[in-house]
Parts: sequence; structure tokens; C-alpha cells
Amino acid sequence: MAGSPFFVSLLTLAERVSSLFKLSLMIVRNVSFQCRWISLVIILITIGCSASGPPPRGIVRFDDGEPVQSGSVEFRSLDNGQRYAGRIASDGSFELQDQNAKQSFPPGEYEVVVVQIVLTEDLAIDAHQHGRTVPRHYADYYTSKLRISNQADRTDPIVVELLSSP
Repeated sequence: MAGSPFFVSLLTLAERVSSLFKLSLMIVRNVSFQCRWISLVIILITIGCSASGPPPRGIVRFDDGEPVQSGSVEFRSLDNGQRYAGRIASDGSFELQDQNAKQSFPPGEYEVVVVQIVLTEDLAIDAHQHGRTVPRHYADYYTSKLRISNQADRTDPIVVELLSSP
């Protein structure tokens, strides 16, 4: 029975299926290996080419060193009009976000405004929590005259300095 043509055909078919199975496993392993390498290369390129840029944080202070204690700061690109804004904390610090709420601040030239809303109605002077008042002209791009150059190699926080008197 071992020599019957049917058994030989079945054995040959089984060998062929086994060979095809081994070949397909080898191909899948190689493809998987290649896919892993391709994925790794893509990840490394993405990390290496990501537009992280300089850190999007800084401080707003008066020219005597006192920090602005409340409000918001906004930077508008002189190149494309993109805006980056952040809230000013009580120590004068801020972190910028783009219009999609992503922390970002690409290198470039910017004009800056500092806006502070001060509610003083029915409050005693010692109850004010906003700190020193920011002069109104800093709240408008046409009158603030604040400009920042954000260099690609900057590592220090951005410093926005306001004059105490106009």
C-alpha cells in the first residue's frame, strides 16, 4: 500500500503543502522583520524631524523685575499671522498654545500683546488680586510696540518686558 500511486500522490501533495507552508512562514517572518525595521525608521524620522522648536514658555514682567501677576499674553507671527497664547500665572510665567490648544511656538518674528482685565468695582484696594496693572496700550497690536524674535536655538524662557511708564 505504501507503493500505491494514490499514497505516493498524497505524500507528494503533503510535502508540497509543507514546503509551501514553510515558505509562507519564511516570507511572513521576513515581511514582519522588514515591517519592524520600516516602522522603527519611520518613528526615528518622525522624532528627529518633529517641529518641537524652542520651549513654548516664558515670563511677563515689568522693567523693574516685578512679574505681571494676571492676564494673558498673545504672540502673532509677522510671517503668517498665526497666533500663540497663554495665561499669565501669579509668578508671571506662561505656556503658549497654538489655536488647536497644542503647546507650540515655532521660531520666527512676533508682535506681542499683554491683556489684563481688572475688575475694581466695589473692591477695596487691598482686596485686588491682579497685582500691578498693565498699561492699556499693551493690549493692542497697534500700540503695544512689543516684538519678540524666537530663535530656533533658544533654550531659555521667553521674556516679555513691559515699561512701567509709557
